[in-house]
Amino acid sequence: MLMVVFCMFFLIMYRYAMITELNYEIVEAESDYNKIKDNNARLMVEIEKETDLRKIKEIAEEKLNMKKPDKFQTVYISVPKNDFTVVADAYKETGDKENTNILTALLEKAGKFAQLLY
Repeated sequence: MLMVVFCMFFLIMYRYAMITELNYEIVEAESDYNKIKDNNARLMVEIEKETDLRKIKEIAEEKLNMKKPDKFQTVYISVPKNDFTVVADAYKETGDKENTNILTALLEKAGKFAQLLY
């Protein structure tokens, strides 16, 4: 009986030792994470400081010999907005025919949401 008690005591102590070791690893990992996060924030500040448009324009003009395009070099294009209406019309055609009742539509959407959860 004494051996069983000793083994159980040893098992409990071993378990607490493992938990303590894992806690130390977690603290060390959190410390590393915070250092990396602080370094990332510092680098973001440096990037924001270096992205001054006047400075970029100055570097482009002086070092890269770039200049603004002349009026005759500018080409304007028109982007049609019919993509948005096509999508809306397609949804409207399928959505209104299937769901004539608002309650039916809400129940159907709730069922789809429940399927996503399970």
